[in-house]
Parts: sequence; C-alpha cells; structure tokens
Amino acid sequence: MVKITIDTSLINVRGRHGAMNILEKMHGQGKIELVGAQRLVDEVRPHPKQPEADHKVSTIRNISEPVVLGHSCFGSAYLAKDGGPQFDDIASILFPGRDPRSLCSNKSNDVMHMLGHSYSDSDYFLTDDKKDFIANGRRELLRARYGIVVMTPDEMVEHLNKGP
Repeated sequence: MVKITIDTSLINVRGRHGAMNILEKMHGQGKIELVGAQRLVDEVRPHPKQPEADHKVSTIRNISEPVVLGHSCFGSAYLAKDGGPQFDDIASILFPGRDPRSLCSNKSNDVMHMLGHSYSDSDYFLTDDKKDFIANGRRELLRARYGIVVMTPDEMVEHLNKGP
C-alpha cells in the first residue's frame, strides 16, 4: 500500500481541497495510507477550528520524528539511524543561506516534517507549500540526495490514477 506523509497545510478541515478529498476517500477505503509527523499534531493544536482539525488528524497515523536538540517534542521522538539526513542537511535545502539554528518555528517545523518523513517508510511527502519544498530545485535536491519524493495533492492524484 502506498504510504503518504502529509504536511500540515493539507489538513482539509472544510473539505474544500478537491485533491485532498479524493486522497482522504482513498485513505478511508484502505487504498492508500495517509500519515503525519508528530509536528503535524503539534501544529494543529492551536488551529482555530480545533475540534474539526483534531478529528482530521485522528484519522491518520502519527509517525515519530528523530530527536533534534532544540527542535524535538520528546515523547514521540527517537534517535535517528546513521546514514539518514540530519536537521542541518534538510534545512540547507529548504532554506539555503540561512542558519539552521536560527530558523523561526514554522521553518523549523517544515524541517521536522521532512525528517519524520525521511525516517519513516513513507513513499511520498505531500504539500501545497511550493515555495519551501518544491521551488528552485528543492524537490529535485531532496529526491537526488535522500530519495524523498515531494508532490502536491493534485500531482499525487494524477500519479495514482496512472497506476503502476
């Protein structure tokens, strides 16, 4: 079964995102599995429509993220295995030229989403955040260096419809 890590921006609280509606239906039918890093749960907690957002998050499996001092939420974290990307590696791709240790919380969360995904056995990382994850060759670098395949929900639906 295809396992897809989703970014927080894809919590489809109002059901207005057509591609996410399709993917959520496929998830409910057991055709794909939608998962989210612990960071997704933490970011949804302050959501203005918290009960609806909490319900959406409760339908997807939580994947743990590696321990990164100054960035991790202990309780769902684990020690990273050797050979995988580190916080600074991912940060340098997503936010080139910026000091990884001085990223704002939203940017740090983006890196932690990606780390959680990269250490899980998920097949794809889904986001609508083209600026931080896709633009300027970021998608290609993530795939070339770490095998991380980043897609938008529309691209994922198209990919799934094509079949193997």
